[in-house]
Amino acid sequence: MALDGSGGVWFAEHGGSLIGRFLPASGKVVKYATSSVKNYASTLPYWLAIDASGRVWFNEHTGNKISVFDPRSETMVEYPLPSGRVGGIVNAVYFALAPDGRVWFTEMTENKIGVVDTAKMIPFSLAASPTSLSLKPGGAAKLAVSVSGSSAGPVSFAASSTLASSGGITNETAMFSVQQSSRLSGGSDSSDLTVSSSGACPPGDYTLTVSATDGSIVYSVIVNLTLR
Repeated sequence: MALDGSGGVWFAEHGGSLIGRFLPASGKVVKYATSSVKNYASTLPYWLAIDASGRVWFNEHTGNKISVFDPRSETMVEYPLPSGRVGGIVNAVYFALAPDGRVWFTEMTENKIGVVDTAKMIPFSLAASPTSLSLKPGGAAKLAVSVSGSSAGPVSFAASSTLASSGGITNETAMFSVQQSSRLSGGSDSSDLTVSSSGACPPGDYTLTVSATDGSIVYSVIVNLTLR
C-alpha cells in the first residue's frame, strides 16, 4: 500500500492484475487494470510508491514491467523489462524512486539491478473518446481510439478491465476494428473499439484500460464503464 497527499490509500492486488485507490472518508474504491500479458493469467502488481507529482509507481511481477499510473490524467505507462531465464520474467519485486526521477529495481532471479530512465521521452500517446460508457444488458457502445507520435514498430491495440481480478473482460466482449496499426513516424493512426454487454456481470461501475504498444512501451488510457 501507499498513501497519497489527499488521504487516499493505494493498493496492489497481487493475486490479479489490478491496482486501486481507497478513500477512507467516503469508503469509495476505484480500481484500474494493467495491460494483459500472453504467458500468464495475471500480471501480479506488487510494490507501490508515489512520487512527488502524485503518480503511482508499481511493478508487475509476471507482467515483467515497471509501471506508472497518473491519477490526474488517468493514463498508465508500462515499461517492459528484458526477458529473464525463469519463465521469461526477471522477478522484479522491489524498487525505489531516486531523487532524480529514475526508478531503480532488483531482479531477484537474474542477479542484477536495473533502472528506468524516466527522462527519456515517451514516443507516442493514446486517446479514447468518449471517456465514459454506459451499457444495458445486450447493449453495445463504440469508442474512437487514436494513437499518435513515433513508434519502434507496428502498434498493437488491446483492452483489459476491472470486470475480473485478472484484468480480463469476463462475460463481455471488446473488439477493435483494427488490431494493429502501421509503424508511426510522427503521424497518427486510429481504430474503433466496440464494447458489448451480455448482462452476465453484476451492474455497477467498472473501468476499461485501453492500451497501445510497440513492444518497447505500453501506453494506456482509462475509460469509465457503467453496467446497468
